[in-house]
Amino acid sequence: MDRRRKSGHSVRRSQRAKGWAEKGEVREKTGRKVKSKDAAIVEKIKEIKIRHPFWGYRRLTAWLKYREKLIINEKRVRRIIKEENLMPGSEKVQSEKNFPEEKGRAERPHEIWRIDMTKFLVAGLGWVYLVIVIDWYTKKIVG
Repeated sequence: MDRRRKSGHSVRRSQRAKGWAEKGEVREKTGRKVKSKDAAIVEKIKEIKIRHPFWGYRRLTAWLKYREKLIINEKRVRRIIKEENLMPGSEKVQSEKNFPEEKGRAERPHEIWRIDMTKFLVAGLGWVYLVIVIDWYTKKIVG
């Protein structure tokens, strides 16, 4: 060991050069390195994800900390579920719009009406809602 240090090579560097697994690591069939400490946690996370597929890493961390009494942080749980492709779907659903893209242009009075709504606080009465109907051509209040 002293000979390697004198030559400028560390134990870890020489192990990597030879292709050996580092201490505490096991190679899976895929060739990825998985720490043996994480193997038990991966199994627990998979069990929990079967029962609760939409839980994210924060809730999983809380469950493992307080129910399973494990000492684990969010970063580690997030890394594990990301590596194992257990992240819940983060696709955003686009809602359909119920109104046209363009507001349109009125050619004559009473052709297009629009509404405007606001609320304000009246002392002794509380919140009051005001709904106004506006003629789009004349810009006057219709109702």
